[in-house]
Amino acid sequence: MSNYKLLIISLLISLTLALCLSFLIKVKPKIASSPLEDRVKLLIDDINKNPNKLQTQLTPAGGMLIDIGTPSLKFGVLELLLSSDQDTRRRAEVVLRQVSWDVLGGRAWNDPEDKARWESLWKSNGSYGWGASYESRKDSYEKWKSWLEQQ
Repeated sequence: MSNYKLLIISLLISLTLALCLSFLIKVKPKIASSPLEDRVKLLIDDINKNPNKLQTQLTPAGGMLIDIGTPSLKFGVLELLLSSDQDTRRRAEVVLRQVSWDVLGGRAWNDPEDKARWESLWKSNGSYGWGASYESRKDSYEKWKSWLEQQ
């Protein structure tokens, strides 16, 4: 066999190996998710559907995410705070507000002590506002992410 043929064969083998390796690197095995995580992801997909006619920040999916509590934040609601869609951010903020209130054990929004504790938590985590600049929302998101990791 000539050197030319050997070179062509080795190039073809190298190319084949490179293609196989690049495919293996790009394809990551799917980690099995829990039924709760799957449920949260489905509700997140529906967070903007069927808004309440009087309070458009409320949707059935948002209410269910609130009922799920901190797992809803862990499985994706928190990331919605950075969405480019303002309605999505507004509805994610509603979920975050209520879940964080529930975590603190708040009894009633009109209880001055509970409200003060929650407002302190909200302020310490950047006073997230769905209409704020991206930088401000990102800063608050990072603080809430750290808070969530401690829950």
